[in-house]
Amino acid sequence: PPPALAPTAPPPPAPAPVTTPPTGLDDVLAVWPAVLDQLRADDMVLGMALAAGRPVELDGRELTIAFAPSDDFKRSKVQAGATAVADAVRSLAGAPVRLRVESRDGIAEAGERGAAAVATEDELVARFVAEFDAEEIDPDEEPDA
Repeated sequence: PPPALAPTAPPPPAPAPVTTPPTGLDDVLAVWPAVLDQLRADDMVLGMALAAGRPVELDGRELTIAFAPSDDFKRSKVQAGATAVADAVRSLAGAPVRLRVESRDGIAEAGERGAAAVATEDELVARFVAEFDAEEIDPDEEPDA
């Protein structure tokens, strides 16, 4: 007869989900780059549209994202994807939020932020090397035989 199997202990209970909203806008701003990265990975158009906006207020569980008045298309794209944006914020900030999207004067247009927001070639290569544990190869160097 086959040997008897020892009883296994039940798995530990899953941790309770965090239901406390972020305590302030700074909490959301701390995870904002990760929110943008997650959305770009899931839906590039939504992630790029969201990058044109800026979190400006957190009132309880309501997060306000403001766009320049001329960014109507991007604002409407984010409004249509509000559930996905709120889910990304919840997964990274640890609490559910409702999204409010608005136009607001004083918010720089995406093009105006472009020079500061676009990484240089060296920065992109450095990020790629770091994230993929890669090695940069100079095409002018002779390969080792």
